[in-house]
Amino acid sequence: MGVIVSAGLYVFYERWLVRYRAERAQHAASWRAPGTERRSSPLRFLLILFVAGPVFFFGIRYLQTRYDARHPAAEEHRAALLELAAARLTCGQDALTIHREEDPRRARVEGCGQSVTFRWSSRRVRAHPQTYGGQQWYEIDPSCRVDYMGCAMPCE
Repeated sequence: MGVIVSAGLYVFYERWLVRYRAERAQHAASWRAPGTERRSSPLRFLLILFVAGPVFFFGIRYLQTRYDARHPAAEEHRAALLELAAARLTCGQDALTIHREEDPRRARVEGCGQSVTFRWSSRRVRAHPQTYGGQQWYEIDPSCRVDYMGCAMPCE
């Protein structure tokens, strides 16, 4: 029974396909010269993919960097930064000075002859690897750097 039904569906599909192709050919003939049916090229698709992909990615990164520069974490979360640095450097908060780095999410705190560098970011929650915790200050080694995608580069 299933073979008969599938054969019938195949016949209906073939009839529909013949009718569809005839309608497309008639439409193409009314708008273009005969024999010049337009086809989409896979090269065009790949070109759009490889041009639009990086533009979209770097556009998002540019907007994020611009937002971070307009709202620097060292200014907005100054109290939390000074509290962490005071605990790390064993100094009073009034003796500490904050120096912003070239990256607006980084800040270097100096005081009592020492310095420590912090980064404002979120980290993945270990219990749920696909979720991130809230953003907060994390101490980083100043010799390490973070690349343009937010990944930590290995220290030397």
